[in-house]
Parts: sequence; structure tokens; C-alpha cells
Amino acid sequence: MRRQLVVSLILIVVLLGVGIGVSELLIWKRPQAPAREPEQRALVVQAVRLELRTVTEQIVGYGTARADRYGWISTQVAGEVVELAEGLKVGAEVAEGQLLVHIDEREYREQLRRAESLLAADEAQLAALDVEEQNLERLIEIATSELEIARREYDRVRGLLEQDAAGRRELDLARAAYEMTRRVLQTYENAKALLPQRRAQQEATCELRRAEVALAKLNVERCSIVAPFGGQVEALQVELGEQAAPGNRLLALIDPRLIEVPIELPVSVRPRVRVGAAVTLAVDSVRGHVWTGQIKRIAPTASEATRTFELFAEVNNAEQERQLMPGFFVRAVIEGPTLKDVLLVPRGAVQQERVYVYRDGKAYRRKVHVQRHLLDQSVVTGVAPGEVIITSNLDALCDGAPVRVEGPALDAAGRAAARVNSDAPTDQK
Repeated sequence: MRRQLVVSLILIVVLLGVGIGVSELLIWKRPQAPAREPEQRALVVQAVRLELRTVTEQIVGYGTARADRYGWISTQVAGEVVELAEGLKVGAEVAEGQLLVHIDEREYREQLRRAESLLAADEAQLAALDVEEQNLERLIEIATSELEIARREYDRVRGLLEQDAAGRRELDLARAAYEMTRRVLQTYENAKALLPQRRAQQEATCELRRAEVALAKLNVERCSIVAPFGGQVEALQVELGEQAAPGNRLLALIDPRLIEVPIELPVSVRPRVRVGAAVTLAVDSVRGHVWTGQIKRIAPTASEATRTFELFAEVNNAEQERQLMPGFFVRAVIEGPTLKDVLLVPRGAVQQERVYVYRDGKAYRRKVHVQRHLLDQSVVTGVAPGEVIITSNLDALCDGAPVRVEGPALDAAGRAAARVNSDAPTDQK
């Protein structure tokens, strides 16, 4: 029994081995199908067809709007605040020249009255010098005539003395009269000679008094604080009855009609911006609205640290549908030079100054030269009008790869160049 079991197992193993051998023989003798190379599928891409364009460069920058006229109004004299303009509050509108704050001026008016009195007295003394000069001229005229008479009398008595017709005493009296008259004349002449110096001193004193009067008048005027320009009250730091001191800030005034926006740009675009260029401003938080203005000034120097320069755009709020508020952070698009007959390629289609050109169902890599970036477009040379530039799936392409352009090759470059609100960087070449 046991022997039959062993024989059966051996027989089963032999039959299995024969079956496996026959199967392998049949597989080995089976005819082989011809080998096929793997089929390369065409990559679906998008593309644009190049055309010569005339475009106006748009230069993008950013800045914060501020009022063209803004400032704090401070006191220049000390005193009690005795009057405030009616309705003087933050946001209130004021007109140019309107009285805003009045400070007690009584002390300054008294100083003015005293200065005017001293000036009147000094001017009277100056006028007295003119009268004195006229009197001295008359006295000199009289003294000159008397001196001539005294000289002739002295000569007469001296002649008589020589003829023994007069005595020595008479000659001495005549000489004394002559000398006395001469000294009187000299005194008058000396007094007249001093008049110019005295007049100069008195005129200097009068000039000092006039300066004191002018300062006193100015202090009286400074007690009435008026608006230097029309606008709105931006801040208020004064109350009725408080004691003001020179230099105290009272209120801030802002004129929202004219807005100035300083815009920073890289120095590389300096030759392409000009005063008078149109500028369009937009605010991210105010969708669907833009403001228009002009470039009014350009800074003459650049920053060494950032390699940027500033230009200043002006917006007239009276010409806008909606006011541009000071403090808004704006995106500015500045009108640059006009470029004629150029080829525009989407900026993303240029990688390491190379593009993929579509021709006969394949993509061919070509080197180009980027002359300038215009927002999200690039002005290039090295390609020709009518050629088709691939704009998508660039990372999956290689030179000579089969591609299939999906849809018509639209001129997306020309359309995108006209967009104002595209997110283009400011590092323009």
C-alpha cells in the first residue's frame, strides 16, 4: 500500500514536469509580432501671431497722494484766544482770508500807540533841525555883515593912529569889537557844520522808531489769524479762552482741490519720462475708477541707495468725477514715448532671451533680443512679422517638439499692451 502511494506521487511529478516543458516549448516557438517604436504625441499649446505695431509705452510706478497745499497754522504772538470762527471744526470749509482765530490785541495796540508817539517826537526834532539850519544861515549872514563893518572900523582907527589922530585905546576897542564879531561868526559856522551829523543821528533814531511802529503794527495784525488759502480744517488744537504762546499749533489746513503724487521710478526709465506727460492713477480698494493727471515736476537727482528717482504727478480734483483723497496709495501708469513698427511678445513667452516659434507642427527654439518691456509685453528683435510665438506649456517644450496650436493664433500681445490695470512690475529696462 505504501509502495503504491510513492509510485503515484512520482508519476504525478513526472507528468507535471512534462506539461511544463511542453508549454515552454510552445511559447518559444510562437511567432513574434513586429516591434513598434513608441508614438510621440503632439503637445497642445497656445500661441500669438506677430504683427508690426505702433504702441505708446506705459511706465508703472507707485506713490501716496497728498494735498498740494497743506500746513499747520501757528501763533506768532502771546495772548488769550478771544474769538474763534463760527463752525470752526475738523472738516469745516474755510475761504482764503477768512478770520479763524483772534487773540487779545489790547497790549499790542498800546505798544503801537507808544511807538507812534515816540516816532512823532523824533520826527519833530528832525524837523526842528531844518528850522535851526535856516536860523543859523540868517545869523551867519548877519554876523558876516557885522564882521565886515568891524574890520573897516578897525582899519579906519588904525589909519588915524598912524596920523596921530586917534589914540591907542580907540584902536584896542576897535580890534576887540572885530575879534568878538569874528568869534560869533565862527560859532555859527561851527554849529552849521555839525548839523549834518546831528541830522544823521536823528534820522537813524526816527528809522528805529519806524521799525518799532512797524513791528507793533505787525503784532496787532498777527492777533487776527486768517486762512492763507481756501480749504478744509484737517486738525484743530485751539479752544476759546486758552492762553496762546508764540509757536503754538492752532489748526491744520488742507486744500483738497489739487493733489500731488510723488512717484518713485527706476533710473533706467529717466530718459523716457517728461514733464507734461499724461498719467492715470488707480487705487486697489476703489475698483472701476481711475483719476487722470499730468507730470508737473521731476526730481533733479536720484537716490544712491535705491537707484530710483522721483517725479510728481498733479491731479485737479475739480476735473474728476470722484475726488482723489490725500493718503491714498495709488498705482500710476505714465505715458511714455511712442514706438513705431515694433514686434510685441508676451513677457512670459521670453525665457532667457529665447522664444519658441511654431512652424509646420513643431516648436523651434530661437534667440531674441529684448529691447524693452512694456507692462506684460516685451519689444523684441530676432523674429519676423507673421511668425507664430508659442505662449503656453513652455516648460514641457524642447527644440523640435511636435505641437498643436489650440484655436487661432490671436494677437494677444497687441490687446494686452493696451490694458492699463495689468499687474506689471516696475523694474522696467
